[in-house]
Amino acid sequence: MESQTSFSSQLAINSEPSERNRLEINRRLGILNYRRDRLVRELHAINAALFTLNQQKHRDTSCKQLSI
Repeated sequence: MESQTSFSSQLAINSEPSERNRLEINRRLGILNYRRDRLVRELHAINAALFTLNQQKHRDTSCKQLSI
């Protein structure tokens, strides 16, 4: 009986740092996932802006050639 109580208390002591570690890893994963999602949205916005600017550049070049 003594060994079971000792084992239970030792397990509780060891599981607390393990639980904190798990929570910290989950917190870090959440932060990194948020940052990745934000960067993906920003990259999509940049790609859309580049596409629009390239279209405008081609239109301006086409209009300039027609006016010559």
